[in-house]
Formats: sequence, C-alpha cells, structure tokens
Amino acid sequence: MRAQPAAQVDRLTDIQGAAPSVSEDVHAGRGWRGGANALAGAAPAFAAIFDDERLSDEAMGEIGRRTADTEDFGGETLMIGRIAHLREALQKLISEEHEATLTHAARYNDERLRPERGAGGKRDGSRAAERERAGVGPREHRKMSHLEHKARAPHSVGCYVMTISDTRTEETDTSGRAIAELLGGAGHRVVGRTILKDDPELVRSAIERLLANPDVQAIITTGGTGISSRDSTYEAVSALLQKRLDGFGELFRMLSYEQIGSAALLSRACAGLAAGRIVVSLPGSEAAVRLAMEKLLIPELGHLVREASR
Repeated sequence: MRAQPAAQVDRLTDIQGAAPSVSEDVHAGRGWRGGANALAGAAPAFAAIFDDERLSDEAMGEIGRRTADTEDFGGETLMIGRIAHLREALQKLISEEHEATLTHAARYNDERLRPERGAGGKRDGSRAAERERAGVGPREHRKMSHLEHKARAPHSVGCYVMTISDTRTEETDTSGRAIAELLGGAGHRVVGRTILKDDPELVRSAIERLLANPDVQAIITTGGTGISSRDSTYEAVSALLQKRLDGFGELFRMLSYEQIGSAALLSRACAGLAAGRIVVSLPGSEAAVRLAMEKLLIPELGHLVREASR
C-alpha cells in the first residue's frame, strides 16, 4: 500500500466531525442537505485513509469510537460506524460505497427527489417511498426486480393458436395441438385455434382481427417460417410488429442449433408486439414447437403480457 500524504491525512478530522451530525440528522428527520453534503465531503478522505497502511488501524479504532451506528441512506448501507471488526470487508467495498455515497448525496440535494410532504405537513420519509421516488434501492432489490415482475405477471393468459399450412388438417395438426396442450398445462387459456393456408394476406387479415379481440392477449402461429417459396408467415407477421423481440429468435436458434446443428439457421422464427399483444411465429415441426414453448414461451409468457400492457 502507498503512504498517504500528510495534507490528506488531516481529513480524518472531517470524517470524525461529520459522522455524528449525519446520524443525528437522520434520526431527527431533518437536515437532509447538510447531512448529505457532510457525508459526500468525507467520503474521499475515508477511502484515502484506508489506503494508508500506517493509518488504517488507528482510523478503524477512532471511527469505531467516534461515529454513530451504521445508517441506511436511500437503501444503501454506508459503513461509517462500529466497523473496527470489518476491516477486510470494508477495504473491499470502499470504492463501491464511495460512489454510492456521492450518488445518494446528490439525490438528497435534488429537491425533486426529496421525500414529499404528506398529511400534516410531515415528510413521507419511508425508505420504500424514497426508493420508489428516486429510483434507487438496495442491491438485493435491484437483483430481484425481474423476479418481482414475473411474480406480478398474470398466471393465465388468453392465447390464440394459428396453424399455417397448405396440407395439415385438424387430425394431422400435431404442432398446433402441442401448443394448445402446453398452454393449458401451464394454466393459460386457449381461446381459439384455426388452420390457415400459407397465404400472407390471409394470415395478416386473421391476425389483425384477433388483435381487435379483447380476450386475446397472445397469438402463437406455427408453420411458414422457412425459406421455401411457400413460406410467407414471417413476412406477414413481421409487417405487423410494432416492437420486435429479437432475443426470442436468437435464443430459439441457439437452442435449435444444439439439437439439429447448422440447419437451425434456416428458421425465421420471430416474436414481437402488435397493438399491445404478444405475437409469436414458430416453425411447423412439433419438435421445434415444443422446444420454443418449453424453453422460452411458457416460462416468460405472463411476464411478456405484463410488460406489453404497461
């Protein structure tokens, strides 16, 4: 470790002086600007002191004796009190906490992000409210956000299954049947099924009618995603999409490659949003349909519908 210049070492006094006032302000619910400024000013010195081997132990002891308990600022725990036993962990975290300190100081200095006054003129200073207004939260909260979204997603989605083929009938439509069975097994509703000729105008018109049906939240087609002269589903579907989910096609072809090798590149499976509905175009083979449904659509369908409706 490198020696700390004497001019910067003097800033230890700033930390010792600032920490009690920050703690007092937090407990009293006042002085957000002053507390944040003090904390922001102390943070660079705090990091510098722990970079000096000669001063590290002394600083730990002094700060442990002179500062308040650990305080929670905007959802981020700032290690400024009773930390003599946390030397190794603090040295690892100091750079992160330095940045977090400055970020939260700036947020509390921003009038728009301060706690708003509630009933009786008091500020609503709850941490949950602060996180919601300022868009910040503990690391655990950020890591779990996608799981929380999925937990709030609808468990039952209204789906329409459309088989696009010049040759299949209701009896031989194994792919459409597989989609319907997998949806039902996952708790989703199949509001209808149909078989259409592989004609882009027919497919486009049928999808547009379904987009006007309030019971239909997702449209899943099977067939017509190849590159032969009669495969035109991709053109019909992609022309209707207002937002594309490129990741769906990318992930599907990756999974397909693991099963059939380089032939996966012939698939033009795609997905996206049209009129606030999820539209998915799958290949015609039953194996490909099951792969896409089990690995991608069933796990994310409710989540997709929730995000599309926001």
